[in-house]
Amino acid sequence: MPMNFDRTLRSLEAPDARGLTVTLVVALALLAGWTAWLFAGSVPLYESTDAARVEVQAAAYPVSSTVEGRVVRSALALGTVVARGDVLVEIDAEPQRLSLAESRARLRGVEQRIAALRVERRNAAEALREQARAADIGAAQARSTAEEAQLRAAAAEREAATLRQLMAHGSVSRAEWERAETEARARRASAQALALAASRAVAEGRVQGDDRGTRVAELDRQIAEGLGQAAVERAVARSLEHAGELRRVRAPVAGRVADAGPLNPGMVVRAGDTLASIVPEGRLRVTAEFPATALGRLRPNQRARMRLDAFPWTEYGRIRGRVARVAREPRGNLIRVEILLAPGAETSVPLVHALPGSVDVEVERVTPATLLLRTAGAPRRRSPPGPARGEP
Repeated sequence: MPMNFDRTLRSLEAPDARGLTVTLVVALALLAGWTAWLFAGSVPLYESTDAARVEVQAAAYPVSSTVEGRVVRSALALGTVVARGDVLVEIDAEPQRLSLAESRARLRGVEQRIAALRVERRNAAEALREQARAADIGAAQARSTAEEAQLRAAAAEREAATLRQLMAHGSVSRAEWERAETEARARRASAQALALAASRAVAEGRVQGDDRGTRVAELDRQIAEGLGQAAVERAVARSLEHAGELRRVRAPVAGRVADAGPLNPGMVVRAGDTLASIVPEGRLRVTAEFPATALGRLRPNQRARMRLDAFPWTEYGRIRGRVARVAREPRGNLIRVEILLAPGAETSVPLVHALPGSVDVEVERVTPATLLLRTAGAPRRRSPPGPARGEP
C-alpha cells in the first residue's frame, strides 16, 4: 500500500536557515578582517638595486709603479697577506746603484780632504797663537833692552856733563872729559839702535801674524768649499737613493692581495701601471648604487637586506643591516649608499670583500588602502610593495 511522503518532501525542499546563517557570519567575518587589514595593516615599501657588493670599510689600495723599468723580482700572488712596507716588486735599479756608489766615493774623498784641512787649520791657528805670543815677548824684550840702553846713555851724558864742569875748574883733564863725552854719544846711539830694533821686531811680528792669519783664512775658505761639495754630494746621494727606492714597489697598507696580474721577471712596466690591489683587514660593509630617482627616499638608519648572487637566499639566508650614509649628489645618475651590517647578521656564507649581490632598503610602511590609492594614482610606481623579487 502506498505511503505518504509529503512532509518529507516539503522538508527537503525548504532552505536550511542555520547553514545559511553560518555562511553569512563567516563571510562577514572575512569581510571585516580584510577591511581591518586594508585600513590598519602595514605593508613595507622597498627601494631595490642589483648594483651592490660587500666591501671592507677601508677602501682597497692600488699598488702602482711610479717609474718605468724591467721587473727583476715579484712577490705578488693572489691572497698573499702582506705587511705595510713589504717589497712586492723590484724594478731594475743597476744604473742608480752605480751612480750612488760613485757619488758616495766622491763624498768620502771630499770628507777626507776636509778632515786634512781641518787638521792643517788647527795647526796653523796654533802656530799663529804661538807666533803672536813669541812676537809679544820679543817686542817686550827689545823694548826693555832699548829702555836699559837709554838709561845707560842718559847716565853717560850726565857723567860727561859733570866731567866738563870739573874740567872747567881744572879738576880733570880734557882727555878724560872727551872720553866720557864719546862714551855718552856711543851709548845714546846704541839706545836709538835698540829702540829701532824694538820697533822692527813689533812690525815683523805683525807681518808674520798677518801671513799666518791669511793662511788660516785660506784654510777656512777651502774647508767651506769642501763642506759645500760634501753637501752637494749628499744631496745627489739622497736623490739617487730615492730614485732607487722608487724602483721598489712596497705595500701601502697591511692586508691581503686581492688582485694581481701576471708579473714575471723580465717584464717591463710603465709609470702609472696598476700592478695589484690590497684590501686591508677591517669591518665589512655593503655599498650599493641606486637610481637617482630614489634620492630623498633613502635615509640613514633605514633597514636593509642583501642577497648574494652566488648563494641562493632560500638556502644561505640574507644579510641584514642598516643604512649608514647616503650620497646627496648623484654621480652618473646613481646614488651611492653605504650599509653597515647588523651584528651577528644571519648568514652561513663566509663574507669576503667584493661579494656581489642585490639590496632592498625599506623606505616606508603604508596601509594597503594607501597603497591601493597610490597605485591607482601612479600606476608606473617604481618601488614594489612587499618583499621584492618573489620573497615571502
